[in-house]
Amino acid sequence: MKRVGWFGLVCLLLVSASGCKVHRPSLSDDGPERGCTPPKLTVVGHAGKRGPLTVHPGQTLRLRGIHFTDDCAAGGAGTGRTIPRLQLVLQSKYRIGPLATVHPHGASSAFTVAVRIPPTTATGPAKIFDTAGSVAGGIRLVVRP
Repeated sequence: MKRVGWFGLVCLLLVSASGCKVHRPSLSDDGPERGCTPPKLTVVGHAGKRGPLTVHPGQTLRLRGIHFTDDCAAGGAGTGRTIPRLQLVLQSKYRIGPLATVHPHGASSAFTVAVRIPPTTATGPAKIFDTAGSVAGGIRLVVRP
């Protein structure tokens, strides 16, 4: 019976220790892991608000983007350089097309741009995102007449 008890204790220790990360370099380890600040795309005047933003065809929005660098796009393996050119795209019910081309710059790799919701945009859900795929989910919109 003592052997079963010791065996159970050893199994418990192995299971709990296997969840810990042993921090040893491996052959594929390039050094310490780099963190990244994920890029953020917001509508000026509506930052931090939950849910989709209601817009109308023909309406102009001012968008602000920040932290558009290659380190997050490369899974943390980039050099932290500013992405030189991004295309902002509007995807709606029956349309997907470009809204603006932006050039992030400065220490925070940022940009501000005015975009116009095309007058022919169908009512319903829509979103604005960048073609680099760096902004999770993009800006959610609801187009109303």
